[in-house]
Amino acid sequence: MIQNNRIIVVEDSEADQLLFTKYLQQLGYESVCFRNGRELIDEINKLPSSVILLDVELPVMNGMETSRHIRNFCESSGNRYVIIGITGHEAVEIIDEIVASGFDDCLHKPVSRKDLEAKLKQYVKQLPVCQANITSTNGNGENLLYSLDMLDTDDQEFIQSIVHMFCDNTPEFISSMKTAYASRDWETLRQVAHKLKPHFIFFSVDGISDILHTIEEFARAGNDDPRMPEMLECVDRTSKLVIKQMEANIFNN
Repeated sequence: MIQNNRIIVVEDSEADQLLFTKYLQQLGYESVCFRNGRELIDEINKLPSSVILLDVELPVMNGMETSRHIRNFCESSGNRYVIIGITGHEAVEIIDEIVASGFDDCLHKPVSRKDLEAKLKQYVKQLPVCQANITSTNGNGENLLYSLDMLDTDDQEFIQSIVHMFCDNTPEFISSMKTAYASRDWETLRQVAHKLKPHFIFFSVDGISDILHTIEEFARAGNDDPRMPEMLECVDRTSKLVIKQMEANIFNN
């Protein structure tokens, strides 16, 4: 499975590019678009392991040539690319040629959102959406990113003491993770992510424990994944929102 929410779209039709981009956005993915195979090949070394939606018929460098080039030259870096052909042809000969050119799968035009969603689920393990990107904080108790349900008490003094520890300690944990990543101290990064993860689970902060688990696993493997800074930034921004909401709704009441 590819663990990357960013899907590569190689399509020369502006209308189809727009369609795929919209579908992917609705399904919780990001997208990066290229107009032909040559544009993709020129940039592919900068891109992590990804699913590629590759139109078979393209100008400059068609889908067959592009797929063969990726398989022969571009995966030597250790990245893995799942190549899904996009074609309007259904002839057996064309499908056989697509398979022989190194494609993993194909979709037939016109591609529906339902078909695209089903196909991507076969190959992509999505990272959780960063709550800091979709939620605006406020002090009125609305759209809260956290829950106190696991405390299971009405003792306000006790609640405040537990929340106070979270608010005080979490920024230090996150600062330690960022420092460890900057120096590529994988073991420290793994340990801190492992220690911080239960704190977000305890307060039911959506997605962050999954992101911390991914950071932990990448660190365990010494995997300098290009998404690491984005994940650390998501944990940092989400924690700041949670702390701001806690301060407004617990300590100021």
